[in-house]
Amino acid sequence: MSGNSSTQRRGFAEKAEKDRRQTLVLAAVLAETEPDLLERALKVAPQRMRAAMAPVAGRLIPVAAAHAGLQEVPWRAGA
Repeated sequence: MSGNSSTQRRGFAEKAEKDRRQTLVLAAVLAETEPDLLERALKVAPQRMRAAMAPVAGRLIPVAAAHAGLQEVPWRAGA
């Protein structure tokens, strides 16, 4: 995982927020077009990546409420 990801970024709140919004848009598209792909990717993601996603997922899941498909993705799977 890159040190520039929004899960690791410090002091760049606006950029990190933009990254999170972009993540939600991309995840929503995947949830609509390839629902199993997102879940499979999360299952095979390295533990370090899943651990970094867990705290961010807690903030993103409520925001993702507008995208029904995203509510079914196991964001914390294996974290």
